[in-house]
Amino acid sequence: MTLFEIKHTALAILLSVLYASKGFSGNWSGRVVLGGYASTERFAEATGSGTNKNDFQTLSGRFYLKGENLGPGQWESITDLRDKHDFFDKLNKEKLTLEARNQFQMRQVSIGLTNPRKFWGFQLGRFPVGEVGAAHVDGLQVRNYWTAEWQSTYFAGLNPQQRDRSYLTTNPEAQIYGTSLTYQRLSSDWDRNTYVSHGVVQELYSGHADRNYIFHNLIYQWNEDSRFISLLYYDLVPRGYVQNGNATWQQGWSRYFFTDLNFLTVDVIEYNRRQGVLETLISSPYSEGNLKLNLNLAEKIEVNRFFLQLASGRRQLDKLQRQSVEFGYIKSKFWGPNWDIYATLGARKNFTSTDSSARLGLGYFNRRWETNLDLEAQVQNNDTGTATHPLIIDGSLSYLISRKLFVAVSAQSASDENVKILSAFFKLGYRFGNRELPPLRDGAPPRGAL
Repeated sequence: MTLFEIKHTALAILLSVLYASKGFSGNWSGRVVLGGYASTERFAEATGSGTNKNDFQTLSGRFYLKGENLGPGQWESITDLRDKHDFFDKLNKEKLTLEARNQFQMRQVSIGLTNPRKFWGFQLGRFPVGEVGAAHVDGLQVRNYWTAEWQSTYFAGLNPQQRDRSYLTTNPEAQIYGTSLTYQRLSSDWDRNTYVSHGVVQELYSGHADRNYIFHNLIYQWNEDSRFISLLYYDLVPRGYVQNGNATWQQGWSRYFFTDLNFLTVDVIEYNRRQGVLETLISSPYSEGNLKLNLNLAEKIEVNRFFLQLASGRRQLDKLQRQSVEFGYIKSKFWGPNWDIYATLGARKNFTSTDSSARLGLGYFNRRWETNLDLEAQVQNNDTGTATHPLIIDGSLSYLISRKLFVAVSAQSASDENVKILSAFFKLGYRFGNRELPPLRDGAPPRGAL
C-alpha cells in the first residue's frame, strides 16, 4: 500500500470511528476476515526454469465497515480493505501465476451524502461506480435524482485500476472521468422489473487518451421466470470494438419448462480470468453461445430438474473451436430436506482435444453447518494422439460458531498425467454492528466452488 493510500485509509477509519461513537446516530455493519491460502503445483517434467515445482503460500485478511443514515442528511461511510489478489474467491488460472509478494489494498474508502430528499448526493474518496461497470475512482462522484426512477452521475479523479490487473493501486499519472444515466422502475410487483444504465467513460494517462468506452447494462423481467439481461463494454479508443459483452434471455414457457439462451464475448484479459487451472492454451479473445433446456418436475419452491445444455465457442487468436453437449440432473431435498445433489454427463470438442466427462456434486446444510463436495472426471483424447485423464475434486465446509463468528475451509485437487495441483484456504470471520446480521450464506464460500 502506498503512502497516499495509507494516509487516506487512516483518515477514513478515523472518520468511521468518529461517526460510530454513541453521540452520532446511524446504522453500522462490518466484518473482519482472517485466513490463509496455499497451493502446490507438481509437473511430471521439469519446466523451462529447471524445476517441476510451483508453490505459493500466504496469509490474508479483509476489513469491511459500512455506516448508513449517519446524522442529519443521511451520510454514508464505507471502508473496504483486502489483499490485492483477493484469495477468498474462486480458484482459477490467475491464482497460479501470482508474484510471491502480497500487499493489502484499499478497495474502497469513501464518505458520501445520500440526501433524504433524494434530489442530489455525492461520494468522496475511493469507490466503485457500478453505473458504468467495473470502474473505480479516487476522487468525487455527484449524483442527481431527476425523478424517483431516473438519476444521473458525474465522476472524476485518479484511476486506480489497470486493465491487466484485478487489484487497485494509486497512480497520479492515470485519470478517469465520465457520466451515466440510469433508470430503475419502481414497482411493488416482485415478478416485474426494469433497470437500464448507460455511461461514457474516458481514461487518461499523462494527459493523453488511453481508453474511451461506452457502457450498457439492461435487466428487464416481465414475469417470474422470464427476463432479458445484457451487459456491454464498447471501446472507442484506442479502437472501436466490443471489449466484453454478454446477453442472456431466460424464458419460462410453462410451470415446468424454461430455457436459457446466452451469448458471450470476452477479451484476452477476461479470458485469462475465466481459464480453468488445467488449461494450457495462451489467452485469446473468445466468443461463445449456449442454449440450456430445463425441465422441472416439481413445484417452483423445490428443485427437481433435468437439463440439456448445448454450447459453441471460438478463439479469435488461432480460430480453435469448442462445441459441447451436457446432460444433467439437479434435486433439492435429496435424502432428507437438508441434502441436495446434482450429476452431469458431457462430451465436447475442446479446442485441441475430444473430451468426455462425468460430474457429481453433493451438498448438506443445517442451521450451523454447510458442506459441499464436487467431483469431476474427464477423458481427454488429444489431437496429438495422446490421452489424459483429468480429475478435479472440490470440497468446502462452513460452520457458524455463533451469530457473529464463523469459520470456512475450502480445498481443491486438480490433476492429470502432466500436473497435479493442490490448493486450499481457510478463513475465520467476525461480523459486528447494530444492524440485523445476515445469515451464514452471506459469509460462506460459493457452493461447489473454491
